[in-house]
Order: sequence, then structure tokens, then C-alpha cells
Amino acid sequence: MEKVSLLSLLCLSLLSACKKDSSTNKSDFVIFAKKNNSTWVAEIPTSTSMGAQSKKIVSITARTGEETLNITFNNKGVGKYKSADLYAYYYSTIGGNAVVSGYNLSKDESNELIVASFDEDKNIITGSINLTLDKTYDGAGNTLPNKLVFTNGAFKSQINYAVLYTN
Repeated sequence: MEKVSLLSLLCLSLLSACKKDSSTNKSDFVIFAKKNNSTWVAEIPTSTSMGAQSKKIVSITARTGEETLNITFNNKGVGKYKSADLYAYYYSTIGGNAVVSGYNLSKDESNELIVASFDEDKNIITGSINLTLDKTYDGAGNTLPNKLVFTNGAFKSQINYAVLYTN
């Protein structure tokens, strides 16, 4: 009995000495919004930063099923980015390779991406989006909406860095 108690005490002290891993895992990353008033969620968005100075241009790409949303901006850190600071597009496919719709960012002044935080040590960026995109391609026989409106959106993504080489 004494051995069991000693063993239990040893196990308990080992368990209490273990620290929870506070690192961020992939399932923590997401982008979501209301797309034309319907919930739109893309898990594990990818973010890439490119440019001569790393972290200069940030591109966030979110995919869900056959839909892809990309938002690109010149990174100036935490703050508000308006239409003139953004490039965004959306497209949908059939079978992953036949594009059936295309939309580009409208010139609407209400377009906005807010970078709420940018952890440079962990390369994690968080923020919110409100975007309007105009239809540029309709492969579905003119049955798609003329605009896609992403409202009340939020994102959290880890940035991977790409090195661009120029000659």
C-alpha cells in the first residue's frame, strides 16, 4: 500500500510539473464572415508575405470547398486599410479547376481590413474585414449575384515568408 501511495504521489507531482503547450496549432486559424448574409467560414487560411523586406506585402488566402477569397495589402502594421490599400478577389470552381465565377474588389469606400494584432515573433496576424466585390466573370449563365458582400468578418492566420529573387 505504501508503494502505491508513493507511486501515486510521484505521478501527481509529475503531472502538475508538466506545463500546457501554449503554442498555437493550425486549428486556431480561421477566416469567417457573412457572405451576402450567409455564414462563410474557411478554416486554416494561408498567409504569405513577400517582398525585398520580409513582411512588406501580406496575402491572405482562404478556401472553403470550391470557393477561394484572397486579400492582399502592403503591410504597415496594426491599423485600418481601406479600398486604395487593398487588392482582393474571389472565385469559385467546379472540381477544383473549372472556374465558374470571379469577383474583384469594388471601389466602394466602405471596404475595410483592420489588422488588430501582428505578432512578429509567432508571425500571427489577426483582424477584421468588410469587403464588397463586383462580379467580373459568370460561367453559370448570368445567374450569380452582381456583388458579393463580406461583412462582420474576422481572421487569424499565420504568415509564411516567401523570398523573391530579382535579376
